[in-house]
Amino acid sequence: MEEELEKTVKDSESLRGYGVIMNPNTGEIYAMASYPFFNPNNFTKYNELSKKNLPVWNLFEPGSIMKSFLVASAIDNNNINETTIIDCENGKRKIGGHTIRDVNPKGKLDPEDILRFSSNIGASKIIEKLTGKKYYEYLKSFGFGKKTNIGLPGEGIGMLTTPDKWSKIKLANISFGQGLSVSSLQLARALSIIANGGIFIEPHIIKKIEKADGEIIYSFKPKKEKRVLKYQTTKIIRDMLKEVVQTGSAFRANIKGLNVSGKTGTAQFAEGGKYHNERFMVSFIGFAPTEQPKLVTVITIDYPKGPNAYGGRWAAPTFKRTIEKIMIDEEPPSKVSESRDTPSFIGKAKRKLSN
Repeated sequence: MEEELEKTVKDSESLRGYGVIMNPNTGEIYAMASYPFFNPNNFTKYNELSKKNLPVWNLFEPGSIMKSFLVASAIDNNNINETTIIDCENGKRKIGGHTIRDVNPKGKLDPEDILRFSSNIGASKIIEKLTGKKYYEYLKSFGFGKKTNIGLPGEGIGMLTTPDKWSKIKLANISFGQGLSVSSLQLARALSIIANGGIFIEPHIIKKIEKADGEIIYSFKPKKEKRVLKYQTTKIIRDMLKEVVQTGSAFRANIKGLNVSGKTGTAQFAEGGKYHNERFMVSFIGFAPTEQPKLVTVITIDYPKGPNAYGGRWAAPTFKRTIEKIMIDEEPPSKVSESRDTPSFIGKAKRKLSN
């Protein structure tokens, strides 16, 4: 993962890149990485930001990747289904004196196409059906606005205001991932709920501590299972996110011989209450294989230069190269629909994880 983050940051002339790989079924963290690298042996050579564990510490507005959780919530709550038609008004909608737009203007779309084309207008109408109050409850159930308690220093909580503070335009902004902040680790935890069939799990980096004589002095014990989404909801969303990768905005994450599900995100950098028009944070969240997910991955690239500053352009291919090295290069599956056991990363250095 470090090698692929380095390549993307250099190719895109970005400020930094970071990511996390997690087992969605157990909560085990397999990899956490960021670039530029930090060498503790040369502590004084680095600025303070370079010394941070960015997947845990850095908080950012996630952008359109949040549409995955919105659609999942609305389907789970029976506000919409796979065949619900939403009028996306050809890419332009006025709300409370403000205008929201779509990069790819469309007319009437179903929820899968709203995800495929990443329609802001479609998302704004879905959240109105769900209501802000109910979506807030789902967001809290997904773990947003809460620490993961992974035990690493500097973990951020994120920002998630209560729905009584959401105006009409704020409600719309929340639907496509603006007006809240999250960490990469929080995203991995939330996406794991969709990947594993609807169960909330705690991420952790220590499985057990064992003495030289074999005595186990610590063993991670997961908390009682808590269901967030119905299993059928997660199956629907997994298939929708597979289409986003195969035929939608995340096509650069597509991996030959492996079904992948995921969603891109592009968010303007917010500072001093305003959004920058030329500074973007681009992301991709995904898991594989679609049918029986073994790995959840979150990739974020900060401030890529040039006109193509999109999650689909930079974060999605970083995911692809990383997962290819882990799941494809070692032993290709005989069939796309068959999944392999998760490789063991225990005891390996971070740079060895993608080899």
